[in-house]
Amino acid sequence: MTNLYIPNSETWVYEINNSIVGFISMMDNEIGGLFVLPNSHSKGIGTKLVDFIKKYYSELEVEVFKKNSVGRAFYDKYGFERIKKYMHEESGNEVLRLKVIC
Repeated sequence: MTNLYIPNSETWVYEINNSIVGFISMMDNEIGGLFVLPNSHSKGIGTKLVDFIKKYYSELEVEVFKKNSVGRAFYDKYGFERIKKYMHEESGNEVLRLKVIC
């Protein structure tokens, strides 16, 4: 993570009272990571992070495990649509690749 992922992505954080409660990491037009602390879910933070970065792209893509109901619900609500489905061999989980036009 420290040596490969972080140097190859751009990351923005969301702070409340000088404490980081969420972040979004981008690799080109792909959301490599979007995380919000559980006690800050459903407060619009994830939406604000995606709204912030989408002005820089004509479309966004993301991959999410099919069993990740929280992540899938967020991306569905935001308007992402499935463009591909495949099996993540290392974990044995189904992955959904999603896209939204900005």
